[in-house]
Formats: sequence, structure tokens, C-alpha cells
Amino acid sequence: AVYQTVRQLTNVRKSCAPLMDDRVAFRAMSTVPSQGPLFFSRLSTSMEVVVAINPWTAPLVVQSIPIDGTINTQNQGRNYVDLFDTSNNATVSVSGSQATLQFPDGYALAPHDFAVFVLDSDVGPLDNATGVHLCAES
Repeated sequence: AVYQTVRQLTNVRKSCAPLMDDRVAFRAMSTVPSQGPLFFSRLSTSMEVVVAINPWTAPLVVQSIPIDGTINTQNQGRNYVDLFDTSNNATVSVSGSQATLQFPDGYALAPHDFAVFVLDSDVGPLDNATGVHLCAES
């Protein structure tokens, strides 16, 4: 299982340019308990990849997280999709120069799990060898 996960992450990283060498922004949630998930974004000038990690033994409900307002200004109402499970998504909400990802009611990050969210137009093909979606080619 560990080998498969490493292979999946490696293929996703190679397919998403911001995951290779662009800037990192750590994100916070206003409703995070003391043992909350870790959110960070990898950002290029035109693309944001949001990574969510739950290192704890209990599921963590996620309502919203801040994202880059500059990159996402034109993305109001669009969805970010989890490359590892495309049934998981969050909607971009923009207010002035601030942007957030709004998760559906009841969305929870499972214990010891992670997700990699990209804008719907950046979701690429399914990698049949690993069973996860890659980023679309830019």
C-alpha cells in the first residue's frame, strides 16, 4: 500500500507543474480544532494546487479554506476536484480580493488521509496504472 501511494503521489507531482518547484502558501481554517488538518497550496502564476492532510485518528470536517485571490478571481462558482477521488470537490467563492474553497456540508477528511485539489479544468486523464487522475497538460 505504501509503494502504491508513493507511486501515485510521484505521478501526480510530475503532472502538476506547481507541485514541482513553485511557491508554497500554508492555509488556515477558522474552525480548526487544536488537532486540525494541514492545508497548503502550491502556486504558479496561473494555477493553484491545494493539498489537505489529516494526520489524526479521527475524521475532520472541513467547511472552507482560504485560497489565492489573485489566481482565483475569475473562478467564482467553479469547482476544485480531488485528483485521488474526483467525487470530492469544493466550490470557489470570491469576495473582493479574497477567495475561499467552500466544501459541501458533511465533507470530512478521513483519518490518516490526504487530498490534492485542482481546478476542474486542470483535471487530466486517469492514470490507469495507479488509479488516480493527473493534472491536465498546460
